[in-house]
Amino acid sequence: MHTPTHPRPLQWIGSGKKNFILLPGIGDRKESYAELANLLAGDGNVYSFDLRGLGESDVQFNSYGPKETAMDVLAFIRKKNLNDV
Repeated sequence: MHTPTHPRPLQWIGSGKKNFILLPGIGDRKESYAELANLLAGDGNVYSFDLRGLGESDVQFNSYGPKETAMDVLAFIRKKNLNDV
């Protein structure tokens, strides 16, 4: 998944009514949470993605930071129509 408001790539595992979004810290990659994602996958959908400019994410964004991360996550939740996040 790649849109101007969402970094890529997205990793998704699990199934169920609950939804978990794992956000890596600065310098971390989505793979940093593989063990946690596997544990949570038994209880619901687990989504993880690299932050802007990190890991396998696009580096073509004009801005980076906490506000942009929050906007990316909110756009993702809305696009996927997620509840119980």
